[in-house]
Amino acid sequence: MDLASLPLLEVWRRLGGSEPRGNRASAFWRRSKDLNVSLDPSTGRWYDFAESHGGGILALVMTALNCNHIRAIDWLEHENFIEPRRPLSAEERRQYAKRRAAEEREIEDAELFAVAATAVVEQLLDEGPLVDPSRADLTALVIDLRRDQREVYQKFRLDRPKLTDALVFAGRLEYVRREEAAAEELGGLLRGA
Repeated sequence: MDLASLPLLEVWRRLGGSEPRGNRASAFWRRSKDLNVSLDPSTGRWYDFAESHGGGILALVMTALNCNHIRAIDWLEHENFIEPRRPLSAEERRQYAKRRAAEEREIEDAELFAVAATAVVEQLLDEGPLVDPSRADLTALVIDLRRDQREVYQKFRLDRPKLTDALVFAGRLEYVRREEAAAEELGGLLRGA
């Protein structure tokens, strides 16, 4: 069980944390409005400057839920961040497998969505007028996709499900196109050698 590899921002949100501003957020567990918590998704660490306390994922769960490490691990298991420690019944294994498969599909769809959305945005930016007011929104979308493609995918899925499905499909086509281009390039290199 490698807690350092868990997605800090996703754990933060599931615990009830609001969307951070940059890398700062409020300590929701004590109903603070101040942005006195620093979140570093790249290291999986956080720090509450008001309380001079922080740590990794486990410390965050323990702090937010006001519990010990055993309860925090139980919560991480229940939320499917880590695999369960105890043997599961057949029904629990099926349910766990279904949740895990759905999560893996969502991650794959988010990646495909990001590929297609980024390609569309880059084409619009290349072809559009330089003074178009939507350029800033398009640029922000690309930045957001690079920061957390799954979050952007989830927001789009709620707001625009048909567009999201179309972009996931376009992302699949783009992957096929890239694989064919790479195979063709490799074939050309092999024929030339």
